[in-house]
Amino acid sequence: FALGSLLIMGWLLLTFRILWTSRPLSPNLGPWLLSFFALIGAIPLSVLYFSGSFRISTEIQRRSEETIRQVHNTLEEFDSGSRLIFHRWVRSCRAMLQDQGWGEDLLSSNLLAREKATKEVFQRLGAKHLEYVMVYPMGHEPYYVCLPQNRQGGPKGEFPVAKAAMQFLAPFAFRTSTYLEPNRQQEFEKTLGEQEKAMLDMYDTTVSKLSQKDFLIVRAIGDIIEIMGKRLFQFHDVLTRDGRSIAWLIFRTDGTSLQKFYLNQSIDKNHLSNPDQIYAYGRILPGGCELEKTNIRMGDLKIQRTFQRILNLAARTRSQHTQVIGNRVYLAHPSVQMPSFILGAILNLQPIRDQAKKSRQNLIATTMALAIPILFLGWSVSQYFLFPLTRVQQALARVKEGDLDLQIDLVREDELGEMTQAFNQMIHGLEKRRRLMPFVSGTLGQALTQGHEELSGGPSLRPGTVLVTDLRSFTTLSETFPARMVVSMLNEHLESMSSVIQEQGGMIDKFIGDAIIAVFYDTPERHSLQPAMTTARELIRQHRRIQEARRQQGDFAYRMGIGIDYGPLMVGPVHSRERDEHEILG
Repeated sequence: FALGSLLIMGWLLLTFRILWTSRPLSPNLGPWLLSFFALIGAIPLSVLYFSGSFRISTEIQRRSEETIRQVHNTLEEFDSGSRLIFHRWVRSCRAMLQDQGWGEDLLSSNLLAREKATKEVFQRLGAKHLEYVMVYPMGHEPYYVCLPQNRQGGPKGEFPVAKAAMQFLAPFAFRTSTYLEPNRQQEFEKTLGEQEKAMLDMYDTTVSKLSQKDFLIVRAIGDIIEIMGKRLFQFHDVLTRDGRSIAWLIFRTDGTSLQKFYLNQSIDKNHLSNPDQIYAYGRILPGGCELEKTNIRMGDLKIQRTFQRILNLAARTRSQHTQVIGNRVYLAHPSVQMPSFILGAILNLQPIRDQAKKSRQNLIATTMALAIPILFLGWSVSQYFLFPLTRVQQALARVKEGDLDLQIDLVREDELGEMTQAFNQMIHGLEKRRRLMPFVSGTLGQALTQGHEELSGGPSLRPGTVLVTDLRSFTTLSETFPARMVVSMLNEHLESMSSVIQEQGGMIDKFIGDAIIAVFYDTPERHSLQPAMTTARELIRQHRRIQEARRQQGDFAYRMGIGIDYGPLMVGPVHSRERDEHEILG
């Protein structure tokens, strides 16, 4: 789309220029033909790309909103599902009362039978959540049953909370029994002790008839109560035998613990089916909330802090909050069925955006696939005119990089053909010059490269250091050993020593038989004597390595001398009538 817009704008500007100046343009035919065909194809391709991009963006928005709505529904299902936990628990309590054998064991004076009934009720209703069961047998003193670990807090192994609740609810159980069976009121009163009678009198004077009816209404239905900030599930009903009441039973369960158990299972189950979605819940506290369960990875501290901040805000305002940050959506949902809890979720939109990115890539690929034939047609028409110029341009780029091993094979009977022939002749001359460079003094080569004035005038005076190496008794070596061995030794020696000199910034002026003459010039950054001395030390080390290698190979050894001199150097050409030489004197 952008390419098409640029092409259209370019054509409009050129048309305006022609109309304004009243002069036609004389463009290069190849590029103009190429751009013309590109313009013709760019208009429909731009429409295709723009409409496709708009559809992809709309699809991203739709899928994101749908996914967020699904996560909201999941949180609401978590919330409403907690109510089902209560109803399931109530059904379990009813099933216990319908088990006549269990009721007989619970009311039995046999401690083993009562212990068996206690274990059974805690096993069926959940030992982790059920706190105690209060029993009010007709004609006998009430008592409660609980697990042994719940008795540790009270004196003589008692559970103080259960005992206090049992005493408080005893009048409710008695009065409810009289409502159900008025003809047995006197029978029930005979079983009451002095303390129970006093509690009953206080109950009759302080508790309203409405509260008594409420206790009767929720019989066998269950109720959710809050006591000192603790949420309890309570169920009470009468245990009968042959149609007559024999005991009242009141079950109490830690509702908060049971709801937490439900939420933990729900979060783990949902994470298995939706690993890209993170769910959590926390307990609402003054000023915020405390996370109880989350499947956020421990290393994602930034995500945890952001999530905690949003949950705290929702807990303080008691309202839902949704916030999009980057590729993630943070949701907070205060629970309606569990007022002390707040539910939250983190939704990762990256998979949706990755899919959209892939769709855009496919759209671009399709657009480009359609554009290729159009561009190829324009290129084919203009190639005949652009090909010669392109070949010359490429050849010039190679020459600039120092590649002279080329020729332009182009035979044409026009100006472009003459230009390529002249170019080939120039390359041939440069190649000849390069082949002669190894036979030229290194200082002369530098002068040629840098264009020193000393080539066009006389010698110049420059401060510098001359380093000379020479092989000891080279004449004796030449007379003693075969020429092939001496030449091989000399080539190896000159190659190795030359590398050391050039690594230290020296220039080799010339080889004189077995001798090497090198020069180091002073620069503003350094004195030439310093690199010359460093080079001399490296030459000695290199010479020793060569001698050791030759000794191991069984070749003859030789010695080398090094001379260094610093001072003003006369650099430049010296000549006779028939010959010129570039010399360093000093």
